This record gives sequence, structure tokens and C-alpha cells, in this order.
Amino acid sequence: MAKAQKFIDDIITEIKEKKQQRESLLDQLSLADVEIDQLDELIVNIDKDIPPLIEQINTKIQAHVDAYEARIEAGCKSDLEWVFIGTVDWGDEDADEYEAKFVGITTGYYSVKYYQSPKDRDYGSNLITSLRGNIGLGETVLAVIGGTEDSGYRNIQIGDEITDDLEAPEIFPIGTFPKVVGFGRTDTNSGISTTLSGYIAIGSSELYNTGIGTNQDIPILSGIAYTNYLPYNTKVVGFGNTQISVKVQKPDPSDSNKVKEFTVSKTVTAYILSNAAVGTAHSGSTFQVGLTTNVPSIILGTACTTTNGDGRDYYVIRSEADVDEAFDFNKFPNDPVRVGNISSGKVGLGHSAVLVDDSSEYTTYPTGPFTWWSNRMVSFPQGLPGRAIREFKNGSDPFDEATLTLHPEPKQGGGSIRVPIGVDTWPCLVDDDGDVESPISDSRYITEGTRVFVQGGSGSLGTTNDTPASPSPSNCAALKTAIDTAEAEMAAIKAENEPQIRKLVAMTATLRDYRNDKQIRAWGYLQGASYLRGEITKLEKYLAEIKGEDFSQYES
Repeated sequence: MAKAQKFIDDIITEIKEKKQQRESLLDQLSLADVEIDQLDELIVNIDKDIPPLIEQINTKIQAHVDAYEARIEAGCKSDLEWVFIGTVDWGDEDADEYEAKFVGITTGYYSVKYYQSPKDRDYGSNLITSLRGNIGLGETVLAVIGGTEDSGYRNIQIGDEITDDLEAPEIFPIGTFPKVVGFGRTDTNSGISTTLSGYIAIGSSELYNTGIGTNQDIPILSGIAYTNYLPYNTKVVGFGNTQISVKVQKPDPSDSNKVKEFTVSKTVTAYILSNAAVGTAHSGSTFQVGLTTNVPSIILGTACTTTNGDGRDYYVIRSEADVDEAFDFNKFPNDPVRVGNISSGKVGLGHSAVLVDDSSEYTTYPTGPFTWWSNRMVSFPQGLPGRAIREFKNGSDPFDEATLTLHPEPKQGGGSIRVPIGVDTWPCLVDDDGDVESPISDSRYITEGTRVFVQGGSGSLGTTNDTPASPSPSNCAALKTAIDTAEAEMAAIKAENEPQIRKLVAMTATLRDYRNDKQIRAWGYLQGASYLRGEITKLEKYLAEIKGEDFSQYES
């Protein structure tokens, strides 16, 4: 079984390595997602200012349209006219075909649309809170000296992870984030109350005060710290006096114009410490002294393996369990793209956002949202044969004949609306004699889409200057004034709000782009973790199968 055992050992080693790699990737994913969440918060808060500005413009656009429609409904103008469609060949003679069509323009509401791809997602980690704490080398108890007033502190749960930095952790390196396993209280240095200048030799527990200051400011059991020289949780446990040799400079007795250095003995205060120094701190070194108090603590599942853990900011992260379990690591991060509009209920979405206004090519198109496969978009040269164009038009893939583009970007906007400018004549039907039907009645006037045929020499199209309104309107001038007022108010709100909207969109553009970079990185972490998870499962299956068989008779 020597060879089989070697395979077993190799598989066990490989499983261990891949588990470590996966944990490292998941830790990096947690940090990336927390940073993404912080960007999300900023983008969301900016986006929230956009819908009210858009709504104010669209309200005035609607009022402007309503003013034109009021004039049509009053009977001051017609919103229809005859439009020539084409000539029909009837064999013995031709006929001209006309259709009653809308008179006016089609405009669009304002909107800010977003582009959202699969990588624009939640990666399963949330920042619960931040706090300030102390922890020493080999310790599993994190003393909380600040941050307990934050509401998030009360939401910390068993299983949450601790890190000391969201970009480059030092105290708890990536791949070793400890989990919260309990809560309690502990004694720790709650803060610096004073400093002292002193000297201590390696292995000694006596610190000599070589500077300004006395023990009057330092109560017994005060915490004292000097990183890399004093062990964690060192306290002052007593005081004394001792003789030390110090070098001082005095005027030279033989020459008052010169300064001479003398070695003299001085009686100084000695601080008796609870721990021996792990390094020699020379005279003039600054030690930090704080009062030891009983504070809340967080118990961690693994011990701290580094120094410098005192007085640091720590972050509590909660990650979704098995975030990489159902993830398809073969999935493309950039497609399909969802194109929708920012609204009061949809803010912060997407890796980019664009204002759609009066001058946009998408002004009058539907609101969506639409799904777009950007990686399938292909634009052809203008010399594309007509046969190919017909095949594309009849094919199953979306095709834009105007731009000769397969899978074109959806022409998404805020939605369209018609503005009935109107004319002073009304299209109507004629009788058998070619005269406009009389008397005035509803049947006399036609509806939009009505088609008629006019043969050569048979007369003209039916039109009339008679308004269908009864009695004839007398407020047309007032309605025209209302239109002018609505147009002026619409122009004013556009001039006021549009620069603000553009500024807000521009503010989020860099943030969205920066977030997009982090999302690509997070997608890579999640993709790698998901792949390793599958590999670990496969190797564990191999291991179980090999362990269950006896290969000894097959080994040479």
C-alpha cells in the first residue's frame, strides 16, 4: 500500500492547501465587498437626489403637453391632417391614398438610465460595525475600548469575523480572520493618561524614569506600553528609587567659555513592572501609560499572532454562509446588461449612468427595462448587401437596419409623449357629390388612421374650417397664452435642474467606475473560491474512494 498511501497523503495535502487558498480568497472577497458596500452607500445617497429633479422637469413637460391638448379639446385647432401615403394602381386608373395623421411632435420625458451587469451584485459580506480595541500577541480576547456606543456594536453575532483593516490587514492577515466565539469583560488599558521618558534593559522589570514626571501621575496597576519592548498587558505594580549614572553637560571649571560632559550619579524613580522587558529601551524612550479599566470584550476563535494590537481600529464583518456554493464560476461577469431607469425605488444600481434628455437619440423611446447582450453586438459596414439585410431582419436576433447593427443597445429613455401642435383645418369625409358632409356632426369628422382614396380629377380631400366644438370656442387666445406660459415654465425648470442632474451623474461616474473595478476583483475572488470549492469536493471524493480499497496486491 506504499504507493496508494502516497496518493492518499498527496490528496490530503492538496485538500489542505486548497482549503487555505479558498479561505484566503473568501477573506479577500469579504474585504472587497465591504469596500463595495461603502461605495454603494455613497452612490445611493447621491442618486437619491436625482429622481425629484427629474420629476420636476417631467411634471412641467406634462403640463406643457396638457396645455396643447386643452386647445385641441376646446376645438381651437385640429390635431389631424391628411397625409399622402402613396399611389395605388387599380388597373384602369390610379388612385392616391391618404391617411389622417397626428399633427405635432413626439418628445420624451427626462430620465437617468443605468447599465447593470452580473458583476454588479452583492457579494455576501456586510460591515456590521467598527470599534477600537486592544489585543496582544497570543491573546484571544479583544478588549473593546471604543465604539460600543455605535448601534451596530449590539448587532455583533457569533460567527462574525474581525479584521484590523479593510485594505491591508496586519494584525489578522488575510486567510486568518478570527471568528467571534463569545463575549465577556476584561481588564485593559483604556487610554493614555500620561507619558514618561525612561530606560529599561532587556529581561528587567525595573523601568527608570530619566525624564520629567513623577509617580504621582501614575497609580498602581496603571497599564504601561512600549511596542516591541514591553509585553502586552504590562502594568505598573510598584515604585522605588535607584541610583543611575547619567551624562550631563556643564560649564568647564577650567574654562567658563567651554562646556564639558560629566558622568554623575542621580537618584531617580524606578517603576516596578508586572512583566520583564523583551527589548532594551535606551534613555529617553517614551512609554505610554494608561489606566487599567474593566471593559467589554470579544472572544475570538483564534489567537492573535502579531504585536501592535493595542489602540487599533477593528472591523466586524458578517459574511453570507457558503457564498460560493451556488455560484457558477464559468459565468461571464459583463453580460447580459440590464438597462433601466433610476427612480426613487431604484438607486445606486449599475456600473454607469447616463442622462437622457431632449437632445438624446433615446428621448422618445420606451422606459424598459431591457436586457442587452453587449458582447454579441456587431456593426456592419454601410455596403452590406440588401440580401444580407433582409436575412438579418427576418432572423431571430435583434437587428437595427438604420445602423446595420446586430444586438444593438436598447434605445432606452424616459418614455415618449405626443405634443399636439395642431392646424386650423379639420380633415373630414365628403359625400357622393364630393362635398363636405353637412350638417356638422360627429360622423362628419374622422379619427386618426382613417384612410381615403382620391382618383384623378374626382375632387379634393375633405377639409373644413368649421370647428367640431359647439358652441364655437371663445377662449382660444387664453389657451394660447396658457401654452406660452407652460413652455416658459418648462424651459425654466430644465435650465435650473438639468445642470444639477448632470453634476450628480458626473459625481457618481467616477464612483461607479471605481466600484466597477472592485466588483471585477470581487468577481475574481468569488470565481476562484467557487472553483476551489468544487476541486475540494472532488478530491474528498477521490480520498474516500481510495481509502476504501486495498491496492496492495496491485503494487509491484
